[in-house]
Amino acid sequence: MIKIKRKILSSRDLIRDYQKEIEKAKDNSVVLDFSNVDFISRSAAHEFLKLKEEYKVKKNKYLIFENTNEDISKMFEIVARSMAIKKEPVSNIKLDNIFA
Repeated sequence: MIKIKRKILSSRDLIRDYQKEIEKAKDNSVVLDFSNVDFISRSAAHEFLKLKEEYKVKKNKYLIFENTNEDISKMFEIVARSMAIKKEPVSNIKLDNIFA
C-alpha cells in the first residue's frame, strides 16, 4: 500500500513522484491510499487515471484507489468521463472500475 501523504494534489508533477513508488512495488496490485488527501485537481486526477491505464495495459499491474473522499471520487469520475468522451487512448475506462 502506498499512502498518499499530501493533503492537496494540485499538479501532474506531484503524481509523477508517486510513480517511482509504484514502480518499486513488486505486487501486481498496488493500493493507493487517499485517506489523507483533501483535494485533487483535475490535472492530478487525469495523471493518476493515465498511470492506472498505462500500468494495466503495458505492465499488467493494477492500481487501486482506496479511501477517497466524496470530492475526490467525483473528480475521478468527471475526468474519466471526459477521457471517454475525448476517446483518449484509454481502454475500457468505466466509472465502475475507477477504484478497483
